Amino acid sequence: MTAEQPYMLEARDISKKFPGVLALDRVNMACRGGEIHALVGENGAGKSTLIKVLMGVHPPDDGEIFVQGKKVNIRNAAEARWKYGIDSVFQDTTLVPSLTVAENIFLGQERDFYVRGLISRARLRTKAQEILSEIISDAGIRMPDSDKLIRDLSLAERKIVAIGKAVASKARLIILDEVTALFSMDQIRALFKMLAELKKKNITTIFITHRLKEVFEICDRATVLKDGKYVDTVDIQDISTTDLIRMMTGRESGLFFPPRAKKPPSKSVVTLKGIAKHGILDDICLDLYEGEILALAGLRGQGQAELLQILYGLQKYDEGEIFIRGEKVGIKKPIDAIQHGVVYLSDDKDEELMFTLSVQKNLALPTLEKRSKMGFVQRRTEKAASEKVVAEFSIKIASLKQEMSNLSGGNKQKVALGRWIPATPQIFLLNEPTQGLDVGVKIEVYQLMRRLADEGRSLIVTLTEMAEILNLPDRILVMGDKRIKTVFSAEEATEEKILHAALG
Repeated sequence: MTAEQPYMLEARDISKKFPGVLALDRVNMACRGGEIHALVGENGAGKSTLIKVLMGVHPPDDGEIFVQGKKVNIRNAAEARWKYGIDSVFQDTTLVPSLTVAENIFLGQERDFYVRGLISRARLRTKAQEILSEIISDAGIRMPDSDKLIRDLSLAERKIVAIGKAVASKARLIILDEVTALFSMDQIRALFKMLAELKKKNITTIFITHRLKEVFEICDRATVLKDGKYVDTVDIQDISTTDLIRMMTGRESGLFFPPRAKKPPSKSVVTLKGIAKHGILDDICLDLYEGEILALAGLRGQGQAELLQILYGLQKYDEGEIFIRGEKVGIKKPIDAIQHGVVYLSDDKDEELMFTLSVQKNLALPTLEKRSKMGFVQRRTEKAASEKVVAEFSIKIASLKQEMSNLSGGNKQKVALGRWIPATPQIFLLNEPTQGLDVGVKIEVYQLMRRLADEGRSLIVTLTEMAEILNLPDRILVMGDKRIKTVFSAEEATEEKILHAALG
């Protein structure tokens, strides 16, 4: 860039160390005004730490940050937002559920709406509608009602409000961290149109995603990190997906799937007959076999997650019967499922893990009762069991005492899955188990799932990425219109057949 056109934001030689971990080692990043700039790398590459440094959450140990050519010292997120025009939207948006859309958009700016000492609700609503209209005018998205409470909005609507909040703060650079993780294809397309609108206004976007297809579809350039180090910054039009994966991982290709079981399925371990839930599921009948990975595919929101939650006792069902190993069972709450050897992994890590506790305590929670005698926990046994899971699942930690919140997304997911292993469950219900994970960790999770199946355990997995649907499970159930529309064996499934079944 020339002196007349400084970078909107530039980070030079940023280093950041935590106890036992060098999270960033002389990392560089430079974003031009009005560009959509991808930040990519495997879990643990340093993306989240860099973003927190840019937002003032973590002070860098070394290095410099420049905003529009001027060296700055960003001391906290409020200063990043209000003084330097840098805002962020994360997977778990920091909106206040009990406040309205308008109140959230202008949170911290209430003084601008005072009339005779009171906030003018009418002005607040009108201005909120203007902001939302600006960013979604051509995106084909339904505008959220400014009087609605955040807790009553869909996930996609919350993301829109969070972006609107960033625009309302007059942000010149907006960081989007995995915001598409739970979006449907239509919602992703609408978001990309919204980003194009922001680009027209010369607002810069840093776009973080593990879906490389999205990088090539919407981004201008990409900065690649690996193991806390800067690899390169590249123009998207000049590279291929293979090039980008090689830079991120050091490997030549993308996803590698373990071979499927050679033996045909034998006995059924779970049978569902006529399971129905009003407005969500209708006449669901299926069998899950021993040693099988069974995928629930189809468009998002077709009842896949709800079906798993019914099997785990998190949701009630109106009709139907559940059989486990031939015995009719009544699963009304999770403890009923666990007693029948059924465990569940949510797509939301916040529901699974206690982030303020150590890795060891998180791994120990599901089997705490087994290691307790007369009210005392056998710490030595607990530590040994935790060490075994860490080794088997290749969980990268500084120590078992490390707080969960300091782990990368991939390692959190391994803890969430591995903590059930000492309980020796036979049936796993996994809702989007690789969501938000990088290529390398995805491969590890695929291998773990196949290993569980090879050991004779059975898995029902909700999947939305076509590569996973076609290569991971042994059978595929395509859901749509509240029911199972088609069943495919792994051998007969093709992308065309699955899409036809899902959309037809």
